[in-house]
Amino acid sequence: AASPRIRGPRILPIEFEPLEHLPPLAWCARARPGSPVRVRHGLGVVTRDEGFVEGAWDGDFGAFDVDRAATLAGSGARMRGDALVFAAPFHPLERLFVLRDGGDIRVSNSLAFLLTDAGDGLDLAHPGYFFDFVGHVRRGIAAPPTRLRTASGRRVELHSCCNLRLRADATLERVDRPPGNPPTGYADYADLLLGTTRRLAANAADPRRAATYRLVAACSCGYDS
Repeated sequence: AASPRIRGPRILPIEFEPLEHLPPLAWCARARPGSPVRVRHGLGVVTRDEGFVEGAWDGDFGAFDVDRAATLAGSGARMRGDALVFAAPFHPLERLFVLRDGGDIRVSNSLAFLLTDAGDGLDLAHPGYFFDFVGHVRRGIAAPPTRLRTASGRRVELHSCCNLRLRADATLERVDRPPGNPPTGYADYADLLLGTTRRLAANAADPRRAATYRLVAACSCGYDS
């Protein structure tokens, strides 16, 4: 593993630790009161002095406003004043995972990475993990976070379509994102979808990226195709 690189303002510095053996876009941040935030991540995660991100969003890549994007196809975090603001994906099919353990807080885009980093695992005596995830999606994006039990008896929180504000004292609060203005009609809705997709594609293919992305659309072999 490469040696950590200390970045960020004095209020809440970040230590980035890139690891070659991790999936490229995986990351896990660990915070303790009065200590730098330690972020272990795969080599595909983009890191800067002001934060990090995996994926693309509907905004200028250079501005790096991942926490203020209406459409973030990925996840990351951005320094804002005296806080580090984590940003979940804009859709409910992926989420941020949080584990609170005494004074420690871990935040990750991967449940497997989060549990491994904490030296924990799933409770093999609990048969309902599938239904826990289904229930989490069905309750909608404004519902309280779902909590998954772990082998050691701790609870992992699931946060979708929101931001999480981390302070220097390792306190973490959920911040709901503004839903934006609703479309006034079908034409307005179509313009919203097309404009968002174009901005997302431009961000993903920005030449300032070390690695660019192309858009991929999934199509099932069922009736909805």
